[in-house]
Amino acid sequence: MKEQESIEQVMKIYKLKIVANNALRKAFEAIQHHNKLTKKIESEFKKIYPNVCFYYDGGKGGMFSQTTIRIWGKEIGLDYENGMFYCMNNSSLAENWQKTFELELDRMDCSDSLENLEHEAEHYSKLKEIEEQIIFLQTKAKELKEDGYIPKSAKPDCRGASHFWNDFSYTTKRKFPKTFNYIDR
Repeated sequence: MKEQESIEQVMKIYKLKIVANNALRKAFEAIQHHNKLTKKIESEFKKIYPNVCFYYDGGKGGMFSQTTIRIWGKEIGLDYENGMFYCMNNSSLAENWQKTFELELDRMDCSDSLENLEHEAEHYSKLKEIEEQIIFLQTKAKELKEDGYIPKSAKPDCRGASHFWNDFSYTTKRKFPKTFNYIDR
């Protein structure tokens, strides 16, 4: 999901994903009596959403091959970027494809994420206040360095320019990482 999306947009995408996941669950229920997962799942899904893009790849290959399903389209309101992507190891599918597929459906069900986001949204006004305080205090910390100090030992031809000294050193930032929002790599 894009970083700039609003909370409402994210919640909407989650809701759309839940609908798409439930539709795939219905298609799964229609074919779970089969001996293995096949492209038949696509035709069952298309009965629910005939105009949705449904990509199925059975993962022909060695023991580490995977079966993937990707779902997106205007009919369910999910563009390619926000579409559903299911990925299952073929060796797990060979053991018990129904259980493996059901676990993948549960993994992709974002009801819990939506519920958590709704709960977190209740705290947004308080978090906004805290963030504003942090920004204010970080600004105050930066102002401490605006005295234009250049070390007397700085050589004019080397590091004598003010841009070398207009921010706190990495040593100081490491000492006060929360003040400077500093992540030591």
